[in-house]
Amino acid sequence: MSLEPGSAEREEAHARWQRLGRGDHVESVLDLARRVAQRAGSVLPVIRALTVEQVFVSPGPDGTLAVSRSGGVPFVHVFSSPVRLVASLSPEDSEVSMTTLFLADLVRGFGGQVGVRLDPATDAELTLEPDQVRQLVATAAGVVTPAALTAVEGEELRVTAGPEAVTDLDRAVVAALPEARVRRCVAALDGVGGRTWPVYLADGPGLEVLAILDLVEQAARRPTVVVVNGEPRWLAALLTSAQDVALDVTGA
Repeated sequence: MSLEPGSAEREEAHARWQRLGRGDHVESVLDLARRVAQRAGSVLPVIRALTVEQVFVSPGPDGTLAVSRSGGVPFVHVFSSPVRLVASLSPEDSEVSMTTLFLADLVRGFGGQVGVRLDPATDAELTLEPDQVRQLVATAAGVVTPAALTAVEGEELRVTAGPEAVTDLDRAVVAALPEARVRRCVAALDGVGGRTWPVYLADGPGLEVLAILDLVEQAARRPTVVVVNGEPRWLAALLTSAQDVALDVTGA
Protein backbone atom coordinates (compact mmCIF):
# COMPACT_ATOMS: atom_id res chain seq x y z
CA MET A 1 0.00 0.00 0.00
CA SER A 2 1.34 3.41 -0.95
CA LEU A 3 1.47 6.03 1.78
CA GLU A 4 3.16 8.65 -0.37
CA PRO A 5 2.16 12.27 0.32
CA GLY A 6 -1.08 13.07 -1.45
CA SER A 7 -2.11 9.43 -1.93
CA ALA A 8 -5.69 8.41 -1.16
CA GLU A 9 -4.46 5.73 1.24
CA ARG A 10 -2.40 8.26 3.17
CA GLU A 11 -5.35 10.63 3.40
CA GLU A 12 -7.58 7.83 4.72
CA ALA A 13 -4.95 6.69 7.25
CA HIS A 14 -4.65 10.26 8.48
CA ALA A 15 -8.43 10.55 8.76
CA ARG A 16 -8.58 7.35 10.84
CA TRP A 17 -5.94 8.69 13.23
CA GLN A 18 -7.86 11.93 13.56
CA ARG A 19 -11.12 10.12 14.33
CA LEU A 20 -9.34 7.99 16.92
CA GLY A 21 -7.51 10.90 18.54
CA ARG A 22 -10.58 13.11 18.69
CA GLY A 23 -12.96 10.50 20.06
CA ASP A 24 -13.92 10.38 23.71
CA HIS A 25 -12.88 6.70 23.87
CA VAL A 26 -9.22 7.77 24.07
CA GLU A 27 -8.60 7.48 27.80
CA SER A 28 -5.78 8.85 29.90
CA VAL A 29 -5.49 10.31 33.39
CA LEU A 30 -5.50 13.74 31.76
CA ASP A 31 -8.75 12.91 29.95
CA LEU A 32 -10.31 11.99 33.29
CA ALA A 33 -9.06 15.24 34.82
CA ARG A 34 -10.41 17.18 31.86
CA ARG A 35 -13.88 15.70 32.28
CA VAL A 36 -13.88 16.45 36.02
CA ALA A 37 -12.76 20.01 35.24
CA GLN A 38 -15.49 20.48 32.65
CA ARG A 39 -18.21 19.29 35.03
CA ALA A 40 -16.91 21.49 37.84
CA GLY A 41 -16.19 24.54 35.68
CA SER A 42 -12.67 24.66 37.13
CA VAL A 43 -9.29 23.90 35.57
CA LEU A 44 -7.73 22.95 38.94
CA PRO A 45 -8.04 19.15 38.43
CA VAL A 46 -6.13 19.46 35.14
CA ILE A 47 -3.40 21.54 36.79
CA ARG A 48 -3.06 18.88 39.49
CA ALA A 49 -3.00 16.02 37.00
CA LEU A 50 -0.29 17.73 34.97
CA THR A 51 2.00 17.75 38.00
CA VAL A 52 2.05 13.93 38.13
CA GLU A 53 1.40 12.88 34.52
CA GLN A 54 3.89 13.36 31.70
CA VAL A 55 2.86 14.97 28.43
CA PHE A 56 3.89 14.11 24.88
CA VAL A 57 5.69 16.55 22.61
CA SER A 58 7.00 16.39 19.06
CA PRO A 59 10.35 18.20 18.72
CA GLY A 60 11.32 19.49 15.30
CA PRO A 61 14.60 18.54 13.58
CA ASP A 62 16.36 21.31 15.53
CA GLY A 63 14.83 20.20 18.84
CA THR A 64 12.35 23.08 19.09
CA LEU A 65 8.70 22.57 20.00
CA ALA A 66 5.59 23.92 18.35
CA VAL A 67 4.61 27.27 19.85
CA SER A 68 1.79 29.66 19.01
CA ARG A 69 1.36 33.21 20.31
CA SER A 70 -1.51 35.18 21.75
CA GLY A 71 -1.09 38.78 22.83
CA GLY A 72 2.66 38.39 22.54
CA VAL A 73 2.69 35.45 24.98
CA PRO A 74 4.05 32.08 23.77
CA PHE A 75 1.82 29.03 24.19
CA VAL A 76 3.70 25.73 23.94
CA HIS A 77 1.90 22.77 22.35
CA VAL A 78 1.75 19.51 24.36
CA PHE A 79 -0.39 16.38 24.16
CA SER A 80 -2.04 14.00 26.62
CA SER A 81 -1.35 10.86 24.55
CA PRO A 82 0.50 9.72 21.40
CA VAL A 83 -2.81 9.25 19.62
CA ARG A 84 -3.85 12.85 20.25
CA LEU A 85 -0.46 14.08 19.06
CA VAL A 86 -0.75 12.17 15.78
CA ALA A 87 -4.34 13.36 15.37
CA SER A 88 -3.10 16.96 15.36
CA LEU A 89 -0.78 16.44 12.38
CA SER A 90 -1.49 17.23 8.76
CA PRO A 91 -1.44 14.53 6.04
CA GLU A 92 1.83 15.99 4.72
CA ASP A 93 3.74 15.17 7.92
CA SER A 94 5.76 12.10 6.88
CA GLU A 95 7.88 11.69 10.01
CA VAL A 96 7.03 12.24 13.67
CA SER A 97 9.43 12.39 16.59
CA MET A 98 7.92 12.00 20.01
CA THR A 99 9.10 12.24 23.60
CA THR A 100 7.59 12.61 27.06
CA LEU A 101 8.37 14.97 29.91
CA PHE A 102 6.77 16.70 32.86
CA LEU A 103 5.15 19.97 31.88
CA ALA A 104 6.62 21.87 34.84
CA ASP A 105 10.14 20.98 33.67
CA LEU A 106 9.31 22.08 30.14
CA VAL A 107 7.88 25.51 30.92
CA ARG A 108 10.67 26.39 33.37
CA GLY A 109 12.98 26.49 30.35
CA PHE A 110 10.96 29.22 28.67
CA GLY A 111 11.43 31.90 31.31
CA GLY A 112 9.00 34.80 31.58
CA GLN A 113 5.34 34.32 30.76
CA VAL A 114 4.29 31.17 28.96
CA GLY A 115 0.96 29.47 28.37
CA VAL A 116 0.11 25.93 27.33
CA ARG A 117 -2.16 24.45 24.67
CA LEU A 118 -3.00 20.88 25.65
CA ASP A 119 -4.04 18.71 22.68
CA PRO A 120 -4.16 21.59 20.16
CA ALA A 121 -5.99 21.08 16.86
CA THR A 122 -8.17 18.36 18.40
CA ASP A 123 -11.66 18.48 19.87
CA ALA A 124 -10.12 17.95 23.33
CA GLU A 125 -7.99 21.13 23.23
CA LEU A 126 -7.60 22.96 26.54
CA THR A 127 -5.64 26.17 27.15
CA LEU A 128 -3.76 27.09 30.32
CA GLU A 129 -3.09 30.79 30.74
CA PRO A 130 0.27 31.99 32.13
CA ASP A 131 -1.06 32.47 35.68
CA GLN A 132 -2.42 28.90 35.64
CA VAL A 133 0.93 27.63 34.37
CA ARG A 134 2.70 29.42 37.23
CA GLN A 135 0.36 27.70 39.68
CA LEU A 136 1.13 24.36 38.02
CA VAL A 137 4.89 24.88 38.40
CA ALA A 138 4.47 25.86 42.06
CA THR A 139 2.23 22.88 42.79
CA ALA A 140 4.70 20.51 41.14
CA ALA A 141 7.44 21.96 43.36
CA GLY A 142 5.47 21.10 46.51
CA VAL A 143 4.20 24.61 47.20
CA VAL A 144 0.76 24.77 48.81
CA THR A 145 -1.52 26.29 46.15
CA PRO A 146 -5.29 26.41 45.54
CA ALA A 147 -4.81 23.67 42.93
CA ALA A 148 -3.12 21.43 45.50
CA LEU A 149 -5.89 21.57 48.11
CA THR A 150 -9.14 22.71 46.47
CA ALA A 151 -11.62 19.89 45.91
CA VAL A 152 -14.11 20.44 43.09
CA GLU A 153 -17.36 18.61 42.38
CA GLY A 154 -16.70 14.87 42.50
CA GLU A 155 -13.63 15.25 44.73
CA GLU A 156 -13.18 15.46 48.50
CA LEU A 157 -10.71 17.10 50.86
CA ARG A 158 -10.55 14.92 53.98
CA VAL A 159 -9.04 16.38 57.15
CA THR A 160 -8.17 14.00 60.00
CA ALA A 161 -6.05 14.18 63.13
CA GLY A 162 -3.41 11.85 61.77
CA PRO A 163 -1.23 9.61 63.97
CA GLU A 164 -2.11 9.55 67.67
CA ALA A 165 1.56 9.38 68.61
CA VAL A 166 3.86 12.37 68.21
CA THR A 167 5.97 12.04 65.06
CA ASP A 168 9.51 13.14 64.22
CA LEU A 169 8.00 15.77 61.94
CA ASP A 170 5.89 17.07 64.84
CA ARG A 171 9.02 17.44 66.95
CA ALA A 172 10.90 19.23 64.18
CA VAL A 173 8.08 21.73 63.63
CA VAL A 174 7.54 22.35 67.35
CA ALA A 175 11.28 22.89 67.86
CA ALA A 176 11.21 25.52 65.11
CA LEU A 177 8.29 27.33 66.80
CA PRO A 178 9.08 27.36 70.54
CA GLU A 179 6.81 30.34 71.29
CA ALA A 180 3.72 29.03 69.50
CA ARG A 181 0.89 26.67 70.28
CA VAL A 182 1.16 24.00 67.60
CA ARG A 183 -1.55 21.58 66.50
CA ARG A 184 -1.25 18.96 63.79
CA CYS A 185 -3.64 17.23 61.42
CA VAL A 186 -3.53 15.64 57.97
CA ALA A 187 -5.30 16.78 54.79
CA ALA A 188 -5.83 14.35 51.91
CA LEU A 189 -7.33 15.41 48.59
CA ASP A 190 -9.23 12.53 46.99
CA GLY A 191 -9.06 13.53 43.35
CA VAL A 192 -6.92 13.38 40.24
CA GLY A 193 -3.35 14.29 41.18
CA GLY A 194 -4.33 14.70 44.84
CA ARG A 195 -1.93 13.96 47.67
CA THR A 196 -1.73 13.85 51.47
CA TRP A 197 -0.33 16.84 53.35
CA PRO A 198 0.77 17.25 56.97
CA VAL A 199 -0.95 20.37 58.34
CA TYR A 200 0.20 22.51 61.27
CA LEU A 201 -1.84 25.23 62.96
CA ALA A 202 0.44 27.68 64.75
CA ASP A 203 -1.08 30.24 67.11
CA GLY A 204 0.44 32.88 69.32
CA PRO A 205 1.24 36.59 69.60
CA GLY A 206 3.86 38.13 67.36
CA LEU A 207 4.01 35.30 64.83
CA GLU A 208 4.87 36.51 61.33
CA VAL A 209 3.41 34.32 58.61
CA LEU A 210 6.31 34.40 56.14
CA ALA A 211 8.92 33.91 58.83
CA ILE A 212 7.02 30.94 60.26
CA LEU A 213 6.64 29.39 56.80
CA ASP A 214 10.40 29.63 56.26
CA LEU A 215 11.14 28.11 59.66
CA VAL A 216 8.79 25.18 59.12
CA GLU A 217 10.07 24.58 55.58
CA GLN A 218 13.64 24.37 56.85
CA ALA A 219 12.65 22.12 59.76
CA ALA A 220 10.29 19.79 57.90
CA ARG A 221 12.30 19.39 54.67
CA ARG A 222 9.15 18.21 52.92
CA PRO A 223 5.98 19.87 51.56
CA THR A 224 3.98 20.97 54.61
CA VAL A 225 0.85 23.07 55.11
CA VAL A 226 1.09 25.78 57.77
CA VAL A 227 -1.66 28.12 58.98
CA VAL A 228 -0.45 30.91 61.29
CA ASN A 229 -3.09 32.68 63.39
CA GLY A 230 -5.64 31.96 60.65
CA GLU A 231 -3.39 33.12 57.80
CA PRO A 232 -3.31 32.72 54.83
CA ARG A 233 -7.07 33.19 54.90
CA TRP A 234 -7.77 31.20 51.73
CA LEU A 235 -5.96 28.24 53.24
CA ALA A 236 -7.67 28.56 56.63
CA ALA A 237 -11.03 28.66 54.83
CA LEU A 238 -10.29 25.36 53.08
CA LEU A 239 -9.24 23.76 56.36
CA THR A 240 -12.00 24.95 58.70
CA SER A 241 -12.56 21.41 60.01
CA ALA A 242 -8.93 21.28 61.12
CA GLN A 243 -9.83 23.34 64.18
CA ASP A 244 -12.05 20.48 65.39
CA VAL A 245 -9.75 17.52 64.74
CA ALA A 246 -6.17 18.80 65.09
CA LEU A 247 -3.99 17.18 67.76
CA ASP A 248 -2.14 19.54 70.11
CA VAL A 249 1.57 18.69 69.85
CA THR A 250 2.90 21.75 71.68
CA GLY A 251 5.93 20.80 73.73
CA ALA A 252 6.54 17.58 71.81
